[in-house]
Amino acid sequence: MLKAAPAEMARTSEERWRVLKRLAAPQLPQGAPTSPALANLAAHGVDVRLAAAAASIDAVYTRYAGDVAFSFDARGARRASRFHILAAGVALD
Repeated sequence: MLKAAPAEMARTSEERWRVLKRLAAPQLPQGAPTSPALANLAAHGVDVRLAAAAASIDAVYTRYAGDVAFSFDARGARRASRFHILAAGVALD
């Protein structure tokens, strides 16, 4: 795999060796600066539906990237046990 490194990554054999050495080490992928905005665009429809579903039982819906949360007061907590079915259905749809 490392032998197939594109030639445009380095101009000289020494640069290619440095690139291959860096690629051989474990890397943690980083998202682009546009990733949060793109995630928000992609999830907008789901956000609207989940927020409406949560509001229907006096809960609050929040999302950060791929993590979603529903906050219930004491009265809504009794309905939370069945709410996950509705939320999962919206997410699958």
